[in-house]
Amino acid sequence: MRAYQPDSTPEAAIILLDDELTESNSPCLWQAAASLLASGSRTLIVDCSHLQYVSSYGLAILLRLRKMLVEAVPSSHPLAMALVCPNRQIVDSIHAAELDSVFVIYRDLDAAVRSCGRHSAVC
Repeated sequence: MRAYQPDSTPEAAIILLDDELTESNSPCLWQAAASLLASGSRTLIVDCSHLQYVSSYGLAILLRLRKMLVEAVPSSHPLAMALVCPNRQIVDSIHAAELDSVFVIYRDLDAAVRSCGRHSAVC
């Protein structure tokens, strides 16, 4: 897992997930997101491009993370989190859990970063 803030959109932060998101590695995601939010990030982009598997627990963590971010961002910015999911299997898991209407999902990182920049760093 890698977390960083791109120079082009400093209000946004990106967390790059590797391999799988399960109960065992979800605390790392939570800590990275909390740290980025504390540093002033207003938008979180979770890049699932390298993710091969997400468990139901992993989906629940993403949902809890989105809830935390939405509650932390002013109501004038209703969405504070986006997912980058080019992997059809991950998108299907999100859809099967009926979470595709909850998350803003992009097929590539550049599109997510551009969109966040156009919308005052809120996807």
